[in-house]
Amino acid sequence: MTATRPPRGDGAPAPYVLPAPGPVTDNRLSDSTLYGPSIQASRINGGVHFHEATPSAPPVPRQLLPVPATFTDRESDLAALITQIGELPDYAVRTVVISGPGGVGKTTLANRLLHQVSAAYGGGQLYADLRGYAPEGPARTSEVLARFLRSLRPGAQPASVEELAAWWRSVTASQPDRPAIVLLDNVRNAAQVRALLPGGRGHLVVVTSRDRLAELAPDGAVLHRLDPFDEVAARQYLTRCLGQHRVAREAGAAAQITRRAAGSPMALALTVTHLAADPDRPFAELVSGAPSSAPADPSHPTLARQEAAVNHALDQSYSSLPRSTPAPAVYRRMASVFTVDFDVPLTAAACNLTCSEAETALEQLHERNLIELHRESASRGRVYRFHDTARAHARDRATREATLGEPEELLQRALDFYLTNASATEKILTPTHRPLRRDNVYPPAEMIVFADEATALSWLYAQRDNLLHAVRAAAAAGLDRSTWQLAHAIWPLLRSSHDYELWSESHELGLEAARRCGDREAVRRCAVHCADVRRNLLRRCALRRWAVVPLEEECRPRPAVEPSGRCRAAPSCRACQASSCRPCPVRCRHGA
Repeated sequence: MTATRPPRGDGAPAPYVLPAPGPVTDNRLSDSTLYGPSIQASRINGGVHFHEATPSAPPVPRQLLPVPATFTDRESDLAALITQIGELPDYAVRTVVISGPGGVGKTTLANRLLHQVSAAYGGGQLYADLRGYAPEGPARTSEVLARFLRSLRPGAQPASVEELAAWWRSVTASQPDRPAIVLLDNVRNAAQVRALLPGGRGHLVVVTSRDRLAELAPDGAVLHRLDPFDEVAARQYLTRCLGQHRVAREAGAAAQITRRAAGSPMALALTVTHLAADPDRPFAELVSGAPSSAPADPSHPTLARQEAAVNHALDQSYSSLPRSTPAPAVYRRMASVFTVDFDVPLTAAACNLTCSEAETALEQLHERNLIELHRESASRGRVYRFHDTARAHARDRATREATLGEPEELLQRALDFYLTNASATEKILTPTHRPLRRDNVYPPAEMIVFADEATALSWLYAQRDNLLHAVRAAAAAGLDRSTWQLAHAIWPLLRSSHDYELWSESHELGLEAARRCGDREAVRRCAVHCADVRRNLLRRCALRRWAVVPLEEECRPRPAVEPSGRCRAAPSCRACQASSCRPCPVRCRHGA
């Protein structure tokens, strides 16, 4: 501030005199909201320039699976589907359901179809495996929606499933001239499809399912049943995989192979794997045994034959595993683990192997098509999974061949793997998070090394679904210590992701388990985290039904108000005295 200096004749320094106050400037904004950079000032002389880096747009997602070079037949199916899609109105979301038994090639046909029509859909190609027939339960709708949204609009995610679904519809409706393709694989029921339908017009959603999903017919969906290969197509598939000369040389045995496969592409693929591994092996060696028996189903005799053919092919592949290696045990055990997928470190810990031994066993299983390579992950390496049919076969083998106490040991080893490594990330990412006891029965012999915070957080995000299944599995088995300790250990993931569904379920299970254990400190920490998630949901949602009471050791959540409107929070609870009772949209299992 500049002051005036009055003239003086005696040479003495003149005192600074403040000028008279000018007009008052009011910097308050009324009924306004500012977005982006702003300047607050009384007067601006000259131009003002803001220089911001323009964020790069995310790449258009191309998530469809590749079509194998051995894709065979299905020309009539493709032609019929393309015709039916063209007949659907362009003002709606076009939906196609491809149904058929496991291993018949539904996913391959769906990918082939979508690749063929993709030029008309510039909004991207999205893929999700909904795991409708997995023993651990289907994929969470919230996680699928969040993954789709991250592919199209990276950024913070809303809280509830309803909000995610609304955002998903808004995003997909925002570019009407660029419709998108969505492939929903392994769907169990129509509700899974309806929750994931995009907004706007002209999008194409293709669904694969073992069931017909007739509930979608009133919505205008095309229902297409995929049949097995006929003998001509099955022989053509063998020829593409093994070569014309070899198949023609053993035409009789090749015909027996195709008949016993009952037209199942999966059964044929397993057989081809054996024959390709040993080019000199005669076809006749593989047709010497009879297929495994399958329960007769008079209403679906073809389906029974296909199941028997696939089981027989899986039996052959399993029998071919070297008994001197851990591969047979890895096949049985990893199918029985609660996880959605698995990698080398988890396999080593669950099967009590070194990482080198686990990697070799997984490669042997993959070479025989007993497991699938799901993806290559920067934080996890090669990630594998089972086809639903192969998982059921492996679990049946595990039931028949397991030794006394083996299933219980397997579960505890897998739980300890996640507890140990999640606790390691907790120390890196949240060093101030109050440490609690960890009771590892089988700590992994080889720990995962997290180089920095980014690596640790990336691992947590990649294992998000498996961590939820771990908490659920521990709770279902009555392993209370593992349950609450896992819930406590994944705090860095919850704090970063704001995955309120995972947060709420894991900590409610953890709170119940901690109470049964009688661990007062664990009860307090889980209770505080339960209150945190309800408070955060309050800030994100508009529902006003339930009170969030910050929980302490003796405090229990309950309905917010009596019919009279009087607050029912206990005045003796110091936590309730510290903050006001506020509504919360979460109906937790402790409340009415």
